[in-house]
Amino acid sequence: MKPTRIGVLLAVAAASTAVGWAAVRMWESREGTALTVPWSAPGALAFLAVVLFGTALTLRSRLAAIRSGQPAARRVDPIFTARAAALAKASSLVGALVTGLYLGLGVVLLSDYDDAAPERRRLIACGLTVAAALLLVAAALFLERVLRVPPEELEDAEAPEAGEIDATH
Repeated sequence: MKPTRIGVLLAVAAASTAVGWAAVRMWESREGTALTVPWSAPGALAFLAVVLFGTALTLRSRLAAIRSGQPAARRVDPIFTARAAALAKASSLVGALVTGLYLGLGVVLLSDYDDAAPERRRLIACGLTVAAALLLVAAALFLERVLRVPPEELEDAEAPEAGEIDATH
């Protein structure tokens, strides 16, 4: 699996910002009501970021123990690491998407801002959601980084052992 590229995340965030802005403008013009911002969104995203960060720290210490040759090092399940890598990749993309959507909403809120209490609460919830989504992206990228196999380990795994037959030659 290829690592997530920052350019892809920026493109997703930029595209979803435009979509979010347009969707909010269309909603407000058709419905005539303001779009609500749920307070549960930043909490849920922050919780996911903490879970990913905790997973990354745990795996980093276990992989470091294995690489340093400690005899008491616990083995890491390869299926678990593959699932963690897939979760990290998906989470970074979802975080970029949510960041963009709520940035688009925030742009609309800022452009129509008149210092009323409901608008201020919506803007704060929107800002907290963007911050939590950025934390999710950071935690996901950190987990991906932890799960990268060093190049010297890749070369060792690809080279045939002494006495083994290399079927490519």
